[in-house]
Amino acid sequence: MEHSSYQPNNIAIRLIKVFCGLLIGFLVIFLGLLFFLHINETIDFKEGEIYSRNPQSVIRTPTDVRVLKVLVQEGDNVSQGDTLFVLENKRVEYDYATTREEVGLTENKIAVAERMLAYTRERRATLERLRNIQEQTYNADRQQIEREMRTLAAARGYAEQQSAISKDQYRTDSLLYAQKALSRLEAVESKSRSLLKRKEAAETRASYEEKRARLTSLLQNYKQQITTLDIDLNSLQQDEQAKQRELLDLRSQLSSKRNSAVVLGDAANQLIVRAPVAGNVINIYNDRQKTELLDRNQPLAVIAPHQEQFYAKVILPERELAYVRLGQPVNLKINAYYHYQYGAIRGRVSFISPSNVNDQFFTIVQLTGRPRFPLKAGYKLKGEIITNQYTLLRYGVKKLFDKIDTYDAV
Repeated sequence: MEHSSYQPNNIAIRLIKVFCGLLIGFLVIFLGLLFFLHINETIDFKEGEIYSRNPQSVIRTPTDVRVLKVLVQEGDNVSQGDTLFVLENKRVEYDYATTREEVGLTENKIAVAERMLAYTRERRATLERLRNIQEQTYNADRQQIEREMRTLAAARGYAEQQSAISKDQYRTDSLLYAQKALSRLEAVESKSRSLLKRKEAAETRASYEEKRARLTSLLQNYKQQITTLDIDLNSLQQDEQAKQRELLDLRSQLSSKRNSAVVLGDAANQLIVRAPVAGNVINIYNDRQKTELLDRNQPLAVIAPHQEQFYAKVILPERELAYVRLGQPVNLKINAYYHYQYGAIRGRVSFISPSNVNDQFFTIVQLTGRPRFPLKAGYKLKGEIITNQYTLLRYGVKKLFDKIDTYDAV
């Protein structure tokens, strides 16, 4: 009886121990989750797109051409600088011939302009020499007339003195003749001498005034000649400056046309189209169009680079922009692939728009993770920006306080 009663008690104790162990285990797991399980606080976005930093290169015709040779096929790997097409370009040949003719015409224009400039400079130098001669002639004539005027002034003073003396003598002789103290002949001779001296004084004054009038006329003629020469010199100087500017323009045009001629000369017979980047030829010009004339800017081939680099542009609501910081992790989910199967692409915020662009706020996301599928520019996406990470305990406390704040605000 004692053995049978002991066995159920032993089983109950064991069950209690197992239950206590399980309870302790659950408690440990719960505490571990509270302190070690991290919860992400995120900003969700619904709109975004993948962009390429080195997109596909579309090779186009530089002008109206015919294709002579196609040296690659679709799917070929090419290196930068490999020859892809050889083009015939009649338009370039015509432009080259026309440019060479324009070079010759411009050279002739420059030669004529140089001769005209030299003639203008020579004419200006001649007028400057003539002006100097006119100035020297005027100075010499003025000095000569001034010397003659000084001589005439002295002669005029002497003649006036002699006239005054003879006049006084005649007046005295007249008085003596009236008193019968002087003969009539002597009185007549005295009067004649007085008249002669007066005549000499008048002639001297007239000569002096003539010289002074000549000096005034000489000055007026000199000023008129100098003014005319200065006007001609100013006109020639302006003409010379205009010819210099024209010559500089012609030389600049000649240099440009010579450079164009060199470039067109290298491509006068045919154009070589080379690969701008290393990559794969994914689309190519149709061989059946070899005989057709292609217009300018027509596509010839498309080259996809070997290592295309991508980034994402994410459109964010304005109210969420304040929580976004540079370097925050981002999960990108491509719409073209089921992200639960292929996973999200990892990235980090590398740029935040300072203001709205086309009524949108956006961020640039630099991709940091390797996708499990090939990316292409233009893929649409959605995802989330991780703004903070909390432990389960802190996250619960934060939510609790958020609820309390919301309740108090209400």
